Amino acid sequence: MQKHNKIDRITDSIHPPLTDPTLQTSIQQAAHTFKISIQHTVQEHLVSKRATILHTYSNLDHTDLPAAQAIVSRQLTRTHSRLTP
Repeated sequence: MQKHNKIDRITDSIHPPLTDPTLQTSIQQAAHTFKISIQHTVQEHLVSKRATILHTYSNLDHTDLPAAQAIVSRQLTRTHSRLTP
């Protein structure tokens, strides 16, 4: 099995004395649990931020939208010269 992510590379680099298959399996399980925990944490963060953004957006004065779009377009064009308006 080819491993590409950094957590797998870290666990693959752990070589304590007297390593056996049971230890390697335990390390792999710990890495898997860690990856799931990180994924869950990031998903919770994104859901929370999405809710905050939607709440903020619902309270905006939508008559300002054309002016806001023009400002954002200018800023993006200035900071990312490869973008075309």
